Amino acid sequence: MNDDLFAEGGPEGRNADADDFERRLRPMADDLGYTVVDVNFDTLVGDTARSQGMDALWAFHNPVHGRAQGWLTEAKRHSGPSRYTPQAIASEVQTLRDKLRRLGNQRQRFFGDAEIAQHIEELSGGILIHRTPRYDPDKAARIFSGIETQRNESGPAPVRVAYWGPDSLNGLGEAFSRFGTPSQFWWPATRRNDGVWARPCPPEQVAAGLVLYRSEEGRVVLVVRDALSRHEPAAIRELARRTGESFDVVAYTHGTTEERRLASEGWARAHEQTSQLARGRLPERVDVLSVGHETLGPFERRWDESDGSTLSASPGPARHRRRPGRLETSPVLPSRRRVVTPYPSPTSVADTFADKASLHGTKRFFARHGLIVFADDKLGTSRAAEEVWLRPSAYRAMGHMLDMTPLPTVAGFAVAKLTDEQRQIEGVLPSDLIREFAQAAAEVKGMPYDAERSIRLRDLQISDATWQLSAELVYDHVFDLVGGERVRDEAQVEIYARAVRADEIDIAVVTTREDDFRAARAWIQQALVPMQRGWMITPVSLPSAEPQRSASLQIVVDSSAGDARRVIGVSSPHQHRDASRERPGTGFPRIVRESRYDTEFSDIATIRERCLEDGVAIGEVTSYFRPLGSPSAVVAIRLRQRARDAHLSMRWQSGKALAQIPATAVDRDTWESLHGLEWMYSKKRELLLASWARAAEALRSGASPAVLSA
Repeated sequence: MNDDLFAEGGPEGRNADADDFERRLRPMADDLGYTVVDVNFDTLVGDTARSQGMDALWAFHNPVHGRAQGWLTEAKRHSGPSRYTPQAIASEVQTLRDKLRRLGNQRQRFFGDAEIAQHIEELSGGILIHRTPRYDPDKAARIFSGIETQRNESGPAPVRVAYWGPDSLNGLGEAFSRFGTPSQFWWPATRRNDGVWARPCPPEQVAAGLVLYRSEEGRVVLVVRDALSRHEPAAIRELARRTGESFDVVAYTHGTTEERRLASEGWARAHEQTSQLARGRLPERVDVLSVGHETLGPFERRWDESDGSTLSASPGPARHRRRPGRLETSPVLPSRRRVVTPYPSPTSVADTFADKASLHGTKRFFARHGLIVFADDKLGTSRAAEEVWLRPSAYRAMGHMLDMTPLPTVAGFAVAKLTDEQRQIEGVLPSDLIREFAQAAAEVKGMPYDAERSIRLRDLQISDATWQLSAELVYDHVFDLVGGERVRDEAQVEIYARAVRADEIDIAVVTTREDDFRAARAWIQQALVPMQRGWMITPVSLPSAEPQRSASLQIVVDSSAGDARRVIGVSSPHQHRDASRERPGTGFPRIVRESRYDTEFSDIATIRERCLEDGVAIGEVTSYFRPLGSPSAVVAIRLRQRARDAHLSMRWQSGKALAQIPATAVDRDTWESLHGLEWMYSKKRELLLASWARAAEALRSGASPAVLSA
């Protein structure tokens, strides 16, 4: 058996494009203060010496922890945005994590290797680097936020994978070329450590899109991988205060002429307010690099001289100085006078992650912004929140992600063209409604509606999928951090549309909290002005009275599963007073307003009998069924239309793996003992959207679906 840990010339090294890309990464690593220990190699790990291909191993001295760290780097080439699918990206991230752990577990062979021992004391994380023409950062962010990590770790230091997209590569390449080669980078302060200037760049800060460096000429340069907006001047002013540094250059990677105009007044004010300060000053103007996503031009122009024949020199011991004092935190203001902070204290963010947020929400938040944390508890994400400082816009999207549970909910509308008579009155001509809807949405993309919430369409995609149109709305609201700070949050809502007929479409709104649906409804009414376009929009809903409601609910239960044979049962109904019926005059039903039950598996007919006895209607119920395409799984979805709701909603509740148990043998006790499904958020959403499409169609026709094949 070959006992060498490294076998040169691995399979990744035999591709010409890979060689070109990875050759350019070597001088980039040198600019970032990293030692390139090896490139394009295979490792022989485990007792069977299984080969594992690696693109590069980088090393540097961590000035905060005082240890020499190794980071495993994978460089991937994608032909375009279509390659960004949840399955493909999750596989890349998980594979890199598994390579890290397998290599790190070979302690005697890995850390005992003479070459490794010169540079690395611990294997700390992974860097996933993408080279993608026509890169779509918004799509990539959505895909990364849907990753469900496997083989997670408990404690404060789980594996982290930093994602460097083409926009990060281009932004740093352009900044280094225009404002000077880095000599030192800023390592953020925490409650345990002061801020540090040192030769290597923190890999997570590149992923986060916020890199602060000092050039060889002595200029302090802040590079923000983001679009300049009107919110940024105040946020950068607060960031400068927290770092205790004066910025000579502040550069955003992109921004439109209109965005620059809106930000110019705020920037001039921020510069004037800081001009007399000893520390925390801002430059007179902000630079916008106008980095595009079509190619990697700035990256290739910056790093095109090296032929890859020599390794970068070791940066040697870290050269750094500590700022007086520790991390600056905003004072806790009296609750009646709390203000919105434009850039929150990372310590407050970390405390919020630990005490207030869900683990799933914090991990999705980090992944959306370039850092995948393989944490099995909130200690790992809380530590990451304190150590990695994010760009301002990320914190403005924080509240939505942290509030969000891993349980998507779907509700929606049916949209139809007005009748021929109504069209003539309104002067509206017949057309393909799905195309008309897409065009109307595209016309208002980026325009804010609703003065208080500023609801706007950020992304719009057309495909040949079942739901042909997908869109992402964002809206403003305020989120409270632990410790008293408040941040303005940019919440996100997903909208899907599909053609039912030429003159009719279904709309599905995927939400994670109740405010999302209200925002989507307001945007449709205010931005698309449906009545002026000759559209009639009605919520997908159940009748309000029994027994009609139960009959419609039975249709939803059967159709959402695919057909009645796939339904295992329903349970735990919540019921409310049926306003269409006279209240019973005697007995317990006379005083019932709402009733909530925890039941065994049952059926709608049995629940309806109790409803008629008590004079109530079904407001919620959980449906259990075997989903199409997953014969070994059972899922539970919560169907809800309360007395105060004008629409039906369908919420993912849980899923279980059947293993060897027949579905007919499953009861509530068995259900509780089954192993949970390890489905990604995107797969849960996909199931709900498919179930919603079938249910909406069945309600429209008024009949349960025909039997479908597995």
